[in-house]
Amino acid sequence: MRKIAYGFVSALALVACGGGGNTDDGGGGMDSVVPMGDVFVIEEDGAVTRPDIQTPPADGSVSVVRGAWRVVPSGTVEDIRTVWGTAANNVWAANARGRAHYNGTRWSPTPADYIVFAVHGSAQNDVWQLGMTIPPNGSGETGRPVFERSTNGTSFTQVTNSMLVGPFNQLFAVSPMFVWTVGTGLPARWDGARWVPAGMGVPPMAFVSGVWASAPNDAVAVGTTVLRWNGTTWMPQTLEGDAFIGVGGLNANDVWVVGATGVIWHWTGTWNYSEAGMAFDLIRFTAVWAAASNDVWVVGERGTIIHYNGMAWTQVPSMATQTLLGIWGSSPNDIWAVGEMGTLLHYTVP
Repeated sequence: MRKIAYGFVSALALVACGGGGNTDDGGGGMDSVVPMGDVFVIEEDGAVTRPDIQTPPADGSVSVVRGAWRVVPSGTVEDIRTVWGTAANNVWAANARGRAHYNGTRWSPTPADYIVFAVHGSAQNDVWQLGMTIPPNGSGETGRPVFERSTNGTSFTQVTNSMLVGPFNQLFAVSPMFVWTVGTGLPARWDGARWVPAGMGVPPMAFVSGVWASAPNDAVAVGTTVLRWNGTTWMPQTLEGDAFIGVGGLNANDVWVVGATGVIWHWTGTWNYSEAGMAFDLIRFTAVWAAASNDVWVVGERGTIIHYNGMAWTQVPSMATQTLLGIWGSSPNDIWAVGEMGTLLHYTVP
């Protein structure tokens, strides 16, 4: 059996990418000392090798991904709640103070005059931002939902939502004609012209914190329960657990749901529990992103990142300690993860 150890090729690297230019390899943050490197394996004979995703060790003791995660300075201490994009040079992230855009070289923030919860879209020229107004101090008022949309990938315009109450905290765009938003209020959808309530079938008092969709007639929502949209109504799913937080997938027959106490469920025509291991039984998983059926990433508390290779889950060093809240990739070799206290991570393959 191989003697497995994690290590990093270099201990520290100085990333300087402010002001006049960017001298890092795609981080795009402020000047900072950032842990860098790559995972390596020490064999029994002392040889040092880099593991490959296609050749996992027989005992499954470590994750065998080809690349490594590194910390990217975000320039904020606000929780970064969501990340999404359409390409390696078109990535969006959101924190309470606004959104930020990554052009492949650097991140550029755009502040908002309301609390921002999420950013998502269906294409480079169809991007939505979700938030909530800030009531005056002592007014006793509650914030109202705010939706802004960009149809050119640059400028955003506020969209009227007079039929909605909210609050809402997540967005998922299927197409320019079909967008979901969910939260403590009933789910709502954009029908191409206006926002309309779409809470048919949602149990009373249910809280929905996340949504993912493969088509206008297929969506999965998670929260205090798991619901599936069939084009007409939400159908409750019978899954063990009561705190489902993240959802993602590849298509209607390959969907992942994650949540508190290490919960991971996988839909492949039926729901099946996916065991990550006892080490994660007390970890709250928050988000999931799949590049392929044998290439799935889950993030959660304490900077936890685990990877599924089609056979088993294994942990990958993240260089982070804060709870991670979102994950998205443009490809299996280019993935971003975001989290509390401005945590921003980038996975690349040399």
